[in-house]
Amino acid sequence: MGFGMSAVAALSFNRLDIEVRRRDGRAEAVTIASGRFGIGGAVFRGKAAAEAAGLARAVFALCPAAQSAAAAAAFAAASGAPAPGGEEISRALAAERVGENLRSCVLGWPSEPGEGPDSSSLQVLREALNALRALSRADEVGSGVATVRAAATSLGLAERRGVAPTEGWFGRLHAQIAADSAFAPQPAPLPRVGPRQDAAIFAALARGAPVGGGMLESAPAPISLATRLIARLDAIAEAIDALDGKSQAPIVEFHRHGPGAGGAAVESPRGRLYHWMCLDPRGRIADYRILAPTDWSFMPDGPFARALTGAYIGAGAEAERRVGWLAASFDPCVAFQVRVREVEDA
Repeated sequence: MGFGMSAVAALSFNRLDIEVRRRDGRAEAVTIASGRFGIGGAVFRGKAAAEAAGLARAVFALCPAAQSAAAAAAFAAASGAPAPGGEEISRALAAERVGENLRSCVLGWPSEPGEGPDSSSLQVLREALNALRALSRADEVGSGVATVRAAATSLGLAERRGVAPTEGWFGRLHAQIAADSAFAPQPAPLPRVGPRQDAAIFAALARGAPVGGGMLESAPAPISLATRLIARLDAIAEAIDALDGKSQAPIVEFHRHGPGAGGAAVESPRGRLYHWMCLDPRGRIADYRILAPTDWSFMPDGPFARALTGAYIGAGAEAERRVGWLAASFDPCVAFQVRVREVEDA
């Protein structure tokens, strides 16, 4: 069963293949094949370091603003240049966070045939995406932000944070999850990546070592699938506020690792994104490594596998859909294939 189609995700990761071994309706073990560690860095090696930001924007169709900002900040860290920043970059990152999350919540959520978004929701999404694209060209952003905010409200975004949506497409999604009394209410621990993990992750990237689940920070309390959906909608609301300056949060950080080496961490639409580079004496890129949110969300001992293991998923198409819901709540933009099989006693 396939969900969450994205051409770039399929190109970059050759699709996530998720296999779940089930016993008595519960996920006993989870196996994820997601491509090799560090995919994407090879295209930068040998290039002039100053070209990294433009190359990142050209190569990555998924979250290009975040990828470009991470590449620019990694270059600054490695070369000793001032850290990049400014209102234009902040607005571009905020617009990307809004657009990618709106698009994925409307188009990337696993649904049965005939249960997808209605024509009205699709039209509203188009209006929002068009307004977001116009923000980078217009001197006046007020009207564009107002259009985006009105579109999100029409899709059902609640006025207050932390409140379940009851109207529009988002209300339908939440109602669908809440109606599944067997799966959605199950709380699961949610390890996460944040600034506290930066030093350990950059050290691993510099060594070329895989990032393990032990590096991730455990959430203070388990949360349910419905709560994860509400948190994603809250992230959309926060990013809309950031578009017109109502909230200011640091979203690009860079780390120097000595002469000619450094990295950057950027809060992308799907989570914390890391770029690391090492320069040769000519100022060209000798080595480049990327850790994307998909890498750490779906690592073998990572957040998704931990959340799913032991959960009740049922059987048949229902089990596949439930696994798809959870995968989409972590990363709706990536393509994934779900296979569930029963474990038989010997």
